Amino acid sequence: MGPHRHVDFIKRWMLSTEYCAWIYYTPEAKYELSKLSNHSTLPYSEKRRSCFLPKHVDDQRYPPGTLKYISAFHNHPYGNALSDGDIRTIVAAGFEHGFAAETKDGALNLAVVAFFSNNYTRPTCDGFYMYAPAKGRVVRWDNTGGGWRCRQLEIVTWHDESNFTREKREGPCSQEEVP
Repeated sequence: MGPHRHVDFIKRWMLSTEYCAWIYYTPEAKYELSKLSNHSTLPYSEKRRSCFLPKHVDDQRYPPGTLKYISAFHNHPYGNALSDGDIRTIVAAGFEHGFAAETKDGALNLAVVAFFSNNYTRPTCDGFYMYAPAKGRVVRWDNTGGGWRCRQLEIVTWHDESNFTREKREGPCSQEEVP
């Protein structure tokens, strides 16, 4: 998309869409990606983009209630950090599905991930923002061309089921966030 100052920002913003999908874990010990959704949860807006993340994945191959939810993926056409809505959505999903899932790779924390690109004319995946409620941190992963670099951006503190605060606390990621 590009920053507001980018020459084609208005045109790119008007044409942009946000999509979202679930990464989930099956009873066959496989990770799957749900169908992409680009249906907005909001009426069309010149200021915001959003997509509708279904509460449940409808995978007819498996009985209801047997899927484990791992991550909610979506793009950020503008490239900005996670919104309060992103954080609320994944926490609501955690209350619905659990905040961690046992997999063949061990316990995985439920997370929301927002991909972004720095190349506005030929978008690529240059990085992503991630928030896992069980960790309480917003981190940013950047593709440096020679590997991935993780930076912690914020600490999220929940005061009850619907109220939280975000505190900027930048620094390197903790060892547990680095694969």
